[in-house]
Amino acid sequence: MLEYTLKRSKRKTLAAYVLDDGTVEVRAPLKMPSAQIERFLAEREATLGKYVKLQLEQAEERERFSVEIGEKIIFLGEEYTICRGAKTEIADRRFYVTDGNVKNQVAALYRLAAERIIRERVFHYTCIMGLTPSSVKINAAKSRWGSCSAKNALNFSWYLVMASPEALDYVVIHELSHMRHMDHSDAFWREVAKYEPEYKIRRKELAALAKRLRRETWE
Repeated sequence: MLEYTLKRSKRKTLAAYVLDDGTVEVRAPLKMPSAQIERFLAEREATLGKYVKLQLEQAEERERFSVEIGEKIIFLGEEYTICRGAKTEIADRRFYVTDGNVKNQVAALYRLAAERIIRERVFHYTCIMGLTPSSVKINAAKSRWGSCSAKNALNFSWYLVMASPEALDYVVIHELSHMRHMDHSDAFWREVAKYEPEYKIRRKELAALAKRLRRETWE
């Protein structure tokens, strides 16, 4: 039987989660018998074990992750080289950094680029779609590329600038479309398709990038 931590609450259902560090967390109703929880886990032991192995492998890769001079990184879907320079900047398909922590400098360059590029693309599509968000913010989310609040406030992850320009634009279109349809109904997807007919391809691209980012530690 897999080792796990048990958290009881007023919830009505029983569920098991494999956390980022490979540990298993079981969430159960307050009065659910332990025997029922054990049976639940026994039925799912093989599947949970696979996820535990995967999370442990990813944790090891995150531990080994480094960003150094001469390495290749992705920016707008293309490979760029990290180089030593007189100042920190992105130019000529290179990320130039000075003395100091290379990864921190590269991450800062990504963030600066994201602030500029994502805001430019939002402005571009607001003009085309005839929409005006209440605000646009850039964050460091790794599990969500973007969001749109009920008050039409847009949020985007700076990691988006690693994606291709087409995939980045898709996320912008997706969140702006939520200003008209706050769900994922057929009407919503028709709205998205007006501006990005190949949105299904872009979603696959972003899924591949998300998989890569789960093995990297930028923060």
